Amino acid sequence: MSSDSRRKRKLFFALWPDESTRKTLSRATRDITADGMRMPAANLHITLAFVGFVDAATQRCMEEAASKLQIAPFDIVLDRIGSFGQKILWIGSSQPPEALFTLQQALETALVDHCGYRAEDRPYRPHVTIERKLKAPLEATLESPLIWRADRLALVESVTSPEPRTPPHYQPLRDWRFTASDLTD
Repeated sequence: MSSDSRRKRKLFFALWPDESTRKTLSRATRDITADGMRMPAANLHITLAFVGFVDAATQRCMEEAASKLQIAPFDIVLDRIGSFGQKILWIGSSQPPEALFTLQQALETALVDHCGYRAEDRPYRPHVTIERKLKAPLEATLESPLIWRADRLALVESVTSPEPRTPPHYQPLRDWRFTASDLTD
């Protein structure tokens, strides 16, 4: 067995915006700060399931489970700025669409049922992280709401930097486009 096949990757599933949406998110949140560690525009996403460290076999199982999900594209209106204490500054929706919760629950159920994933105990709170390690919490309303057309699920690897004030690098490994009937590569 090669060392590569035994290597574990730190993975999560996310809604992954296209380049145009990513740039719009970055521009809209540029002046919003809690003096924390800014997330690079390339890292902006909405996490659906944090998987953690998994081996290649578990990763393949999770990819197969994700490929069987069925969901149509949907819109998310991002209109709120908030923080989770002094840990995370985020942008989110005051009224997240039901399709987002349906997708998150379907993904979680598939991973639990087929791949041994252990679901988180805390309630799901969809958001886009824009800063970490804040100096102070912040709450606000976005002056001009952003509309994100969610049309892609991604399996992403989180690669942590050895530098203490450097955000991790998020590398999409595989993605699936939403269609009316199923997810396609």
